[in-house]
Amino acid sequence: MVIIFFCSESDEKAMELFSRTAVNIPEDVVLQRYVSVEHLKGVLHDAEIREAFIIIAAFHEEALIDAYFINDLLCRYNSIVILPDRGKLSTALGHVLRPARTFYSDSDLNDILSVIRECAGGPSAKNPSKQVIRMKMFFNVPRNNDMEKKVSNL
Repeated sequence: MVIIFFCSESDEKAMELFSRTAVNIPEDVVLQRYVSVEHLKGVLHDAEIREAFIIIAAFHEEALIDAYFINDLLCRYNSIVILPDRGKLSTALGHVLRPARTFYSDSDLNDILSVIRECAGGPSAKNPSKQVIRMKMFFNVPRNNDMEKKVSNL
């Protein structure tokens, strides 16, 4: 499993989260950090990484906007996003990325680390003996109008 951590280069809170993530994940999990959206896009575009979990640490709006422009690549993977604020624009951009979980910049880092640990296959901080069952999420499933008509006729 690979954890991809995307943040802006000058963000101290994101760097603190990155260093705490590195300490709290299982040894067999690879942690990669990207500060350039171009490098991240190149990695996600290559089909080399099949099982990845993405952390979008957008403590500043610029990182969130950068992630928005590659959302077609990001939505292929399970992810969490950390939004810079609780404003309507940030929330809307965050939901377009289709994350499994959304946090805000004022969220407790221990809560974020607990979710990261669970998604990386490690034990939960709240219940260390319990392992997480991973679920694949499917998006953009086309509707079958014939099936809807049959169900509505019942």
